[in-house]
Order: sequence, then C-alpha cells, then structure tokens
Amino acid sequence: MSGKSKYIEGLQNLGLGTGDTVLVHSSLIEFNWKEYGGMEEFVRIVFDSLREVVGETGTLMFPVFNFSFSNDSPEGYWSLDETKSDMGVLTEYVRHHEDSVQTVHPFYSFAIVGDKAGQMGKIHSRDTCSEEYIFGEVHSQNAQI
Repeated sequence: MSGKSKYIEGLQNLGLGTGDTVLVHSSLIEFNWKEYGGMEEFVRIVFDSLREVVGETGTLMFPVFNFSFSNDSPEGYWSLDETKSDMGVLTEYVRHHEDSVQTVHPFYSFAIVGDKAGQMGKIHSRDTCSEEYIFGEVHSQNAQI
C-alpha cells in the first residue's frame, strides 16, 4: 500500500469523507517523513490525501496563525502575502497553494481550500471568537476538527 493510500484509509477510518468541512490541526514531526523522500514530498502527500478524502465538495481549513509580528519582528508589520504561518510546514504549504484562499487577520488567519473556500475566505470580524468569524463558521458548518 502506498503512502498516500495509507493516509487516505486512515483519514476515512477517522470518519472523514466526501463533502466534509475539516479544520486541520497538524503536527507532522512524529511521522516517518524521510521514507517519502523528504518533508516537502511528505507534506504534499498529506495535503493531497486530505483533499482526495473530502473531494470536490469538501472544504479544508488550516490555521496559519502568526504571532511574531507583534514581537518586534524584523518586518514590523503583517502581510497577507509575506507573513509566514507559525503553525507548521503543512499550513505554510497550504498558504502558498494556488487553490488557497486566506482570511485577513494578523493573528488568526486561515488558509482554506475546497468548495467553500471563496465564501469562507471573505469572512472578517474584529472579534475572532464571535459567531461572525471563522470559528463561528466552523460551528455552523458542523465541521470536523
């Protein structure tokens, strides 16, 4: 069984399926990514597996939170295009993906791909914990986490 097939089966065994909206929290460091030719290839396999499981009607949300610009960062500002995710290699990969739509928030931004990416990417609120921001959308969409 190939690496991608193993991950697809594992995600399906977790209950994920076609049409799901999933908020993906990840830590890939404990996986044996070296057997896949390196971290970059492994991240691509994980991402492709997630997309395949939720299909064209599903949506994947990745937190691309960044806390460094408020800590006297060299940039001194937050930029949607330039500020890196502090949430790991998978989130940074998705942030740069051609299908990704990113919400506009300097701390609690999300990179979103899939069917509802355009709709969810437009969500903006000053109160990040409100029903009007992405966390409220996670709840209203009955998203998997």
